[in-house]
Amino acid sequence: MAKFELISHHVCGECVTPFGPMRLFFADEAIVGASFLTSEGIADGEDSCRDSGLNSLCSEIFREWGATGTVSYPMRPRGTHFQNLVWSAVAAVARGTMVSYSSLAQSLSSAGDARHLSRAVGNALGANPIALFIPCHRVICASGAIGGYRWGVERKRQILAYERNDLDALFDIN
Repeated sequence: MAKFELISHHVCGECVTPFGPMRLFFADEAIVGASFLTSEGIADGEDSCRDSGLNSLCSEIFREWGATGTVSYPMRPRGTHFQNLVWSAVAAVARGTMVSYSSLAQSLSSAGDARHLSRAVGNALGANPIALFIPCHRVICASGAIGGYRWGVERKRQILAYERNDLDALFDIN
């Protein structure tokens, strides 16, 4: 486990990833948000990130994820009770593997009727405030189709290929 200095005030930092630039948001000694930047440099509606000196911390956190598929820095996503259940369930999906929306819904069936939960699971994953580190990209359609992704289907394909160490798919080599 990496040793990080915990951040107690609301700040953000940025780092470069193989999937595009990323911005991490910190508050209350935890990561509370992580977004990929758009072509305009805006992350999820945030238009500025004061130079907080946290870019090296962001890079260190991403490197840990790249090496292990998880991060040891605390995360506190803010969502409803159901969203937090879904985010906890998807966090248990092993790196390099995928589950379907319906199987994730079945694992939460005590929270309601599994047949009606698949769409709610998809909505909760779409509201995931901590991109990549809460691995909603590991959830696909029961048919095997890639499904949607808040930060783009092509980025989802790249992340999944990276996690499987599938260089052909990662670099689109035929």
